[in-house]
Amino acid sequence: MVVGCDASESSLALARQAQPAIDFFAHDILHPLPSSCAGCYDAVVSIEVVEHLVQPRHLIANAYGALRPGHACHQHSVSPLLEKPRFGAYQ
Repeated sequence: MVVGCDASESSLALARQAQPAIDFFAHDILHPLPSSCAGCYDAVVSIEVVEHLVQPRHLIANAYGALRPGHACHQHSVSPLLEKPRFGAYQ
Protein backbone atom coordinates (compact mmCIF):
# COMPACT_ATOMS: atom_id res chain seq x y z
CA MET A 1 0.00 0.00 0.00
CA VAL A 2 1.25 3.47 -0.88
CA VAL A 3 0.11 6.51 1.11
CA GLY A 4 0.95 10.17 0.60
CA CYS A 5 0.64 13.28 2.71
CA ASP A 6 1.02 16.99 2.21
CA ALA A 7 0.06 20.08 4.19
CA SER A 8 -1.32 21.78 1.08
CA GLU A 9 -4.90 20.94 0.08
CA SER A 10 -4.24 22.18 -3.46
CA SER A 11 -1.22 19.86 -3.77
CA LEU A 12 -3.31 16.98 -2.44
CA ALA A 13 -6.00 17.69 -5.04
CA LEU A 14 -3.42 17.51 -7.83
CA ALA A 15 -1.91 14.34 -6.37
CA ARG A 16 -5.32 12.66 -6.08
CA GLN A 17 -6.12 13.58 -9.65
CA ALA A 18 -2.80 12.22 -10.93
CA GLN A 19 -2.79 9.08 -8.76
CA PRO A 20 -6.38 8.12 -7.87
CA ALA A 21 -5.38 4.67 -6.55
CA ILE A 22 -3.21 6.20 -3.80
CA ASP A 23 -4.62 7.31 -0.45
CA PHE A 24 -3.53 10.89 0.29
CA PHE A 25 -4.18 12.80 3.50
CA ALA A 26 -3.50 16.30 4.83
CA HIS A 27 -0.78 16.52 7.44
CA ASP A 28 1.90 18.98 8.56
CA ILE A 29 5.06 16.88 8.67
CA LEU A 30 6.52 19.02 11.43
CA HIS A 31 4.00 17.37 13.77
CA PRO A 32 3.89 13.69 14.69
CA LEU A 33 1.66 11.50 12.58
CA PRO A 34 -1.57 10.26 14.14
CA SER A 35 -0.96 7.39 16.55
CA SER A 36 -2.74 5.07 14.11
CA CYS A 37 0.21 5.61 11.71
CA ALA A 38 3.00 4.95 14.23
CA GLY A 39 5.14 1.99 13.24
CA CYS A 40 2.91 1.16 10.25
CA TYR A 41 5.15 1.66 7.23
CA ASP A 42 7.91 -0.36 5.60
CA ALA A 43 9.43 2.73 4.00
CA VAL A 44 9.16 6.50 4.19
CA VAL A 45 10.34 8.55 1.23
CA SER A 46 10.83 12.31 1.30
CA ILE A 47 11.86 13.97 -1.95
CA GLU A 48 12.90 17.62 -2.07
CA VAL A 49 11.14 18.51 1.19
CA VAL A 50 13.79 19.00 3.85
CA GLU A 51 15.33 22.06 2.20
CA HIS A 52 12.04 23.91 2.68
CA LEU A 53 11.80 23.28 6.43
CA VAL A 54 12.94 25.53 9.25
CA GLN A 55 13.21 22.52 11.58
CA PRO A 56 14.13 19.52 9.39
CA ARG A 57 14.85 17.31 12.42
CA HIS A 58 11.10 17.04 12.96
CA LEU A 59 10.66 15.51 9.51
CA ILE A 60 13.33 12.89 10.18
CA ALA A 61 12.07 12.08 13.68
CA ASN A 62 8.47 11.76 12.49
CA ALA A 63 9.49 9.68 9.49
CA TYR A 64 11.33 7.20 11.71
CA GLY A 65 8.35 7.14 14.08
CA ALA A 66 6.14 6.00 11.22
CA LEU A 67 8.41 3.08 10.30
CA ARG A 68 8.16 -0.51 11.38
CA PRO A 69 11.29 -1.56 13.29
CA GLY A 70 14.22 -2.22 10.98
CA HIS A 71 12.74 -0.54 7.93
CA ALA A 72 14.02 2.34 5.79
CA CYS A 73 13.70 6.09 5.53
CA HIS A 74 15.00 7.68 2.32
CA GLN A 75 15.41 11.43 2.05
CA HIS A 76 16.56 13.14 -1.13
CA SER A 77 17.43 16.80 -1.43
CA VAL A 78 18.88 19.07 -4.06
CA SER A 79 19.43 21.81 -1.52
CA PRO A 80 22.35 24.17 -2.18
CA LEU A 81 23.15 23.74 1.50
CA LEU A 82 23.72 20.04 0.95
CA GLU A 83 25.32 20.11 -2.51
CA LYS A 84 28.68 21.37 -3.59
CA PRO A 85 27.83 24.59 -5.49
CA ARG A 86 28.56 24.61 -9.20
CA PHE A 87 30.24 27.53 -10.91
CA GLY A 88 27.84 30.46 -10.96
CA ALA A 89 25.05 28.63 -9.13
CA TYR A 90 23.24 29.90 -6.04
CA GLN A 91 24.56 33.47 -6.21
